[in-house]
Amino acid sequence: MISLTLRLYSSIVERKETDMDHFHARSDIPIDCGTFKTLDNGVREETGKMKNESTGNFESYIEHWITLDPLKSTPTNMLPLQVVQDGSLNYALFDILENKQNFEGRFIRLGVWAQGLLWDKKNLEFPISIVRLHLNNKNWDIIISFGRRVPFFKSLASTEVHNGEIVKNFDVIWTCLEAGII
Repeated sequence: MISLTLRLYSSIVERKETDMDHFHARSDIPIDCGTFKTLDNGVREETGKMKNESTGNFESYIEHWITLDPLKSTPTNMLPLQVVQDGSLNYALFDILENKQNFEGRFIRLGVWAQGLLWDKKNLEFPISIVRLHLNNKNWDIIISFGRRVPFFKSLASTEVHNGEIVKNFDVIWTCLEAGII
């Protein structure tokens, strides 16, 4: 799901909301399944083909994946991961386990970064919402966002939770599957 979320960020953000109204079922979402290789500099390169929803054609793509330091990286200074000291990295993973007939989603918080994806199956006009947040001092700044339900994610980022805890965010019920410090 993490890689799906990252891929959706890069493909959805370039589209207009009206381009998304035909994604009503999971099977409608384009499949992005590439081949990975590690380059000499340690970067993971993914190559593949994916359907361009605007043209209907399958087009080649290349993506570069770098593991970033989740504590020291900022939106303007992405630093590769060296070593994270034990006990310094807060994390939380939320999923929607209830009311899945209406919603699917995942929200991940790792260090000073958080991102989420929500599929509102009842909203046929604008069903997808995504967000990437960065903790700047004590405020979660929105770095990238798309969709009508973006405000729902900010409260998840700032909520301290424990495994199994439920967070109700208007009509969406999130369950914390994992939380802690590594």
